[in-house]
Amino acid sequence: MTVRDELRNIICAQASSPKDAEEKTDAVVAEATDSTRAALSDRAAENRELRRDAARAADLIEAGETAQAMSLLRSLA
Repeated sequence: MTVRDELRNIICAQASSPKDAEEKTDAVVAEATDSTRAALSDRAAENRELRRDAARAADLIEAGETAQAMSLLRSLA
């Protein structure tokens, strides 16, 4: 049994009809999917920002600006 099946069974117990249960199940699944996509998108943006900051810290180290690099890295922690 899939999670969707379990969800549908729970909703069926509360719904007025099987069609109503299926519509509510579809709505819950769509909302969960959208929420997951949004969370993954946010995480990807955070990762891109961290990679940029790490590259900037590496550039600072190569340029001999270790104090600035350390400060930047500490701010990331």
